[in-house]
Amino acid sequence: MSTLMVCWSLQRNRHAAVLLTALLTLFCFSISAQQIPDSSRHIDTDSLVKLLRQATNKDRAVSIQKYQEGKMALRQEALTQDFKTTLLHAKTFLNRAPDTNAINAELSRLEHWFQIGRDGIFENKGSAQSHRNLTTSGILLNELLRKTEGRKLSIDKYEHELNNFRLRLDSLNSDSLLYYFSSDSATLMQYLATLIMLSKQVGPADSNLTQALFHARALQARTNLLQSRISASLEEINTYHRELSDHTLNREFSNLWGEIKSSRPIGEILKFSREKNQLAFWFYAQNHWGRLVLLGLLLIAATFFLNSLKKKLAEENSAPENHHGRLALRYPFLSALTIVFSIFQFMFPDPPFIFCCIFWVPAAISLTIIFRGFITRYWMIVWLMMFAQFLFASFDNLILQASRIERYYIFTFSLLGVIYGLMVLLRGRRSELREKHILWFIAFVVVLEFAATLFNLSGRYNYAKTLYVSGFVNVIIAITFLWVVRLVNETLMLASEIYKRPEKKSFYINFERVGKQAPGIFYIFLVTGWFIIFGRNFYAFKLIADPIQDFLFTERTIGQYSFSIKGIVLFFGILFIAAIVSRVVSYFASDKIPVHSSSADQRRIGLGSWILLVRIAIISMGLFLAVAAAGMPLDRITIILGALGVGVGLGLQALVSNLVSGLILAFEKPVNVGDLIEVAGKTGTIRSIGFRSSVVTSIDGSSVIIPNGDLLNGNLVNWSQGMGLRRIDLLVGVAYGTDVNALLPQINELLQANKRVLSTPTPVAFAEAFNDSSIDLKLIFWTPHPREYLSIKSEVIGQVLALFDQKGIVIPFPQRDLHIYNHPDNKQDKGSPSGG
Repeated sequence: MSTLMVCWSLQRNRHAAVLLTALLTLFCFSISAQQIPDSSRHIDTDSLVKLLRQATNKDRAVSIQKYQEGKMALRQEALTQDFKTTLLHAKTFLNRAPDTNAINAELSRLEHWFQIGRDGIFENKGSAQSHRNLTTSGILLNELLRKTEGRKLSIDKYEHELNNFRLRLDSLNSDSLLYYFSSDSATLMQYLATLIMLSKQVGPADSNLTQALFHARALQARTNLLQSRISASLEEINTYHRELSDHTLNREFSNLWGEIKSSRPIGEILKFSREKNQLAFWFYAQNHWGRLVLLGLLLIAATFFLNSLKKKLAEENSAPENHHGRLALRYPFLSALTIVFSIFQFMFPDPPFIFCCIFWVPAAISLTIIFRGFITRYWMIVWLMMFAQFLFASFDNLILQASRIERYYIFTFSLLGVIYGLMVLLRGRRSELREKHILWFIAFVVVLEFAATLFNLSGRYNYAKTLYVSGFVNVIIAITFLWVVRLVNETLMLASEIYKRPEKKSFYINFERVGKQAPGIFYIFLVTGWFIIFGRNFYAFKLIADPIQDFLFTERTIGQYSFSIKGIVLFFGILFIAAIVSRVVSYFASDKIPVHSSSADQRRIGLGSWILLVRIAIISMGLFLAVAAAGMPLDRITIILGALGVGVGLGLQALVSNLVSGLILAFEKPVNVGDLIEVAGKTGTIRSIGFRSSVVTSIDGSSVIIPNGDLLNGNLVNWSQGMGLRRIDLLVGVAYGTDVNALLPQINELLQANKRVLSTPTPVAFAEAFNDSSIDLKLIFWTPHPREYLSIKSEVIGQVLALFDQKGIVIPFPQRDLHIYNHPDNKQDKGSPSGG
């Protein structure tokens, strides 16, 4: 039975079965060999070995074939699975692919806008180029080039992905393993079914990929052509600009009364000018929508602040007449608009002229309403005349191609500007003028408009138009800036008078420190801004600005590190701004409580000890922004951090300990800014919690700088924690013989009658001890605020003394009774004779 079990188990393995068969055969032949003669025994044994070898070789070949087919089957399964996965990804990609019809429509719009940009320069260009048309078209074509390049990148990426799928499918389809067939019929039929299923999926996918590639390459060709055309047009525009700059004073047209060589209907000129300016405006606004939102938020904040200032004046009944001395508060929204639009227009780089008008026109209109009734009627008429000329000049600057009608337009209004300006300068009522500097700008206008008139008459159109527009535009901007300075100074003066301490409505700004007048750098900023606005009217300004930009933006390499001057300036500039903002937060949020305040209801406001966390967040954000702006590699930052770690290990343990202690103070808040504390036997108020140390203002007025580690590890008493109360223990002695039982209720009544002493907890007076010369009474009562400790204690002492005087109670001086005893022996000694 055991032999049968062994045989059955061995048969489960083919190789074992062959071995078993060979052994059994040899055993049988060995038994029979004993009965065979010796001469024939050798031949039979050789035949048997040969038969065994043939059987084992055949079985080995079959086993190897089965093994190879098994490996092939596994590889074919992986290949078909890869095929299915690739087809699935390709199908998903095609379903999410961009709409080629929409892209074609977008390219059609870009081509249409490109034709608009070419109008007046390459088509219908007339006898001379216009500086304004070249500038506006350059802005428009630059934006179109940016959009085209962006679309080209997306199309190239799309076509690259399609090619990858096609190459992947072709690679899988050409694999020889795919065409290997098994000798086993069942396995073969199963594999053929899989191939049939794959072929049904590959056909549609291949067709879709081919069609998608065809459309993508067509879009590529169309986009590349449009990109090259726009680039070539921009090069030609730059060439025209340089030629105009090199021949600025050359005659471009005949005299104003001369012959007209070529003309174009004014309607067509106005039409394409409107289209170009609209496109330039919308493109620029789309690219800077974030800054427009920020501008709106600044306008809302400024309006809120001026409104709160006006309401505060009304509450205090300190506002005089509607406008005298309070011009900034007549119309808070208009004042805020004038200030914000005038100052923050410079955060928009290289704006088109039509975009600048959204700052200048509303600010000038707001200013007109603000000082209506404030300035005299004569100067109001002068302002309105100049503002009207400003509007006419702005409208003319939006006309992009020269015409004889426009030249007459420029001549008329520039001549009127000269005449009216001279009348104001020679016969103006200067004594009624609020801002005397305006006369200098009026003289500036007269000079520019006179030059514009002469250049226009002699056929120098571009220079005449530039002088005409810049004269009236810049005089309005200059006057607006002058009044902005007045409005800002007036606002600061009123705020410093009203907000004696930082409040929420004042954005926690400490106006006592800011001052009552704008700093000198503010004036420098406005003067510089005015010169920039004036310079933008001339192409020569671009020739000066471009080399500066090249110097700032050019990449430079030192070793393996690439950098630009702009990146370095941005890095340190952002760090500097972050440090300033961090200090401003602490600067504005501190000093909210007078050091020697005696008011019981004076409470902390503002950010308190959270200032440190806010400052750390600001500086950390500034550091990351600076690194990102400078394009600094992360491995350089790792090196810096490693160097800092070495520095900490060598000698900065105390500094790091204080920094960490500052963070603990900020998070755990054992003390807060404005708390009354006692440390090292000294009492003071926490004024600020810095990175390394904190500032405590003591009662005597001195500022004590305490490292954060000492403040955290020392025995710190915080009188402002909890309910903000402080107990006073007052010890007083009365002479022996005083009726203490009658006196104590009277003292309790005295304490309860004092309004500055809290009734809860109840004040109490009791006899504490027998002293050498007095009976000690102890008075225990509570003050509502720790800062009133000394004044209330002094007041109670005075009341107790008055009660004692009224009742005839004596506070004894320390006294000691001396008793002298004479010993009898001493008397005898004194009476006996002194001798022996």
